[in-house]
Amino acid sequence: MRQQIKQTLSAVRRLYAAWWFLALLVVVVGELWVWPRSLCVGAAGARYACETLCIMLTMASVPLLFWYRKRQLQQIDREHTDVALRHYRALSRRQLLLLSLPLVFGIVLYYLFHSNTGALCALIALAASLFCFPFRQKIYRELRLDDVE
Repeated sequence: MRQQIKQTLSAVRRLYAAWWFLALLVVVVGELWVWPRSLCVGAAGARYACETLCIMLTMASVPLLFWYRKRQLQQIDREHTDVALRHYRALSRRQLLLLSLPLVFGIVLYYLFHSNTGALCALIALAASLFCFPFRQKIYRELRLDDVE
């Protein structure tokens, strides 16, 4: 069982590392002027609408993420460790997918409108991902695997 937990922990950590790497890669590519920047700087109405949408998306995604995580962890079958670990991996993928929405929208908003609000929303999504990052003790605690051993 310890080997399965190690493999799950390794897989989920690689997933988080790839997610962070892709986010940083998009920022680096954007800063190197590979694609056009500040295309919509003069459009004040569009900027306001996009910033509002980005804030609302972030405000909805982050609490939804923690609510969804808590609810899914309560429903995981703890009798079968391999099934529980497989569900934990799937839960981590869905969490990062949910956090990708404000992250991508915030980065795009930053580069299209040169808006600090977009950058802030992207940073909030990145910070929220740190609260879901897996540790060995966290997996044991969340899945209550000490009871199974």
